[in-house]
Amino acid sequence: MPGSTRILSRTAGWLALAYCLAVTGLQLWDVIREGDAELFLLSLIFIPWLVAPIILAATLAGASPTRLGAAVFLALEAGLILSVILIVVDFIYIHPSSMGGVALLIWPVFQLAATVALVLLASLFGWRMRPDFLKDDPPAAPPPRA
Repeated sequence: MPGSTRILSRTAGWLALAYCLAVTGLQLWDVIREGDAELFLLSLIFIPWLVAPIILAATLAGASPTRLGAAVFLALEAGLILSVILIVVDFIYIHPSSMGGVALLIWPVFQLAATVALVLLASLFGWRMRPDFLKDDPPAAPPPRA
């Protein structure tokens, strides 16, 4: 990983991890509070669905070869997280409605669309994934036995 993008990609990774832990914790807290097994099974689908766009944005920040690309995808990640926070605050405190859950359920579709649009735009401007991003270094050979 180039040193110029290391801080930005690690920040994106830690931000995605914090978001994943927050979503998982809040969802499981609700499951424990309700004590409903069906809600737990639904959470196993809902949690990955809700965190997938943020993980994708963090991955794109880590795959960026330049500081500009990493900063753009880090900003996208922060914007996606902020949009979820705003939706949750809106349907809990500002406009309480039973439709808030539906809005939160379909919101990742719009987040993924925004991410794909930004990837396409970045590709038009010359963004490419780092060549070493998917490179899998072979494990070190074990020391010879004497």
